[in-house]
Amino acid sequence: MGLQELSTRERIIQQSAELFNTYGYHGCSLSHIMEATQLKKGGIYNHFKNKDEIAVEAFSYNYNRVLKRFRERLDRDETSFEKLNSVIDVFVSLIEDPMVKGGGCPIFNTAMDSTNTHPELKEKAREGIKGLTKYVEIKLKEGIDAGEFRLDTDVKVTSTLLIATLEGAIIMSRVNDNYGCIELASSYLKNYIKEKILVSNGTSEGVVVEVSDNYPSHLNSAKATLWNFLKEKQLEGRDFRKHYPIGDNVLDFYCVEERLAINLDEKEKLKADESGNDLDSFGIKMLRFRNIDIFQNIKVVLDEVKASFNNTGSS
Repeated sequence: MGLQELSTRERIIQQSAELFNTYGYHGCSLSHIMEATQLKKGGIYNHFKNKDEIAVEAFSYNYNRVLKRFRERLDRDETSFEKLNSVIDVFVSLIEDPMVKGGGCPIFNTAMDSTNTHPELKEKAREGIKGLTKYVEIKLKEGIDAGEFRLDTDVKVTSTLLIATLEGAIIMSRVNDNYGCIELASSYLKNYIKEKILVSNGTSEGVVVEVSDNYPSHLNSAKATLWNFLKEKQLEGRDFRKHYPIGDNVLDFYCVEERLAINLDEKEKLKADESGNDLDSFGIKMLRFRNIDIFQNIKVVLDEVKASFNNTGSS
């Protein structure tokens, strides 16, 4: 929508949003707003009580623009891995393709400018930062629920780390007048997601990292045999992953939608499950079988696994 199609109030907000982002709350005077809008003081105060009210409305306008850029970018992506990488790309774009004059992230610009001088604006900025952080938390939770991200991912810590790193890099890039800091932060965070958060050994469509369907050669043939029955959603449509990391444990097999773990034991007698307590905290049920059961009673094993399913799968 062009400026000519906006109401006078909307035009004041839109043009003031760039001014506040460029000059800050104290640096932006009523004269700046009058010059940009081509309105006299009375024309502005017909719509707003004072500069404070304009500043708060301008912040809300900029905040919604930031969220819109996130949504437009992430709506193109299919997997949670892609979406989380796009979150990083959007932050980079705030430097390389600023959405408002003055550049940077309007939310954090306002937060820094109003910290000790404008309580209402500071509170709005705080809510905005919480909103961004929560948005990233939701994307992380979606990835965990889809089985793309590790179940033991701390969404609050990861979201805070991601936002804080990127915002700090934006500030450094602006101060240094180059993209080096934000590009370095982007590269580091994308590698962190790939190495520490992404479950890279599943068989679900959409997981970016490719892994061979062959079970690692150093693992015993019982696991390879069972995997042949579990992979590619063969068992009542359930999505099993192999060698799945959770906390300090690495599960032989894990079913995402059922939160069901399967471990095999080379001994004839099953050992005590040392990981049980840890898995309980994640709401995971553990099934344990002997290797000999896989070779001699595979049908019984598979029937027991199927009997543990809680939901109706798609065969």
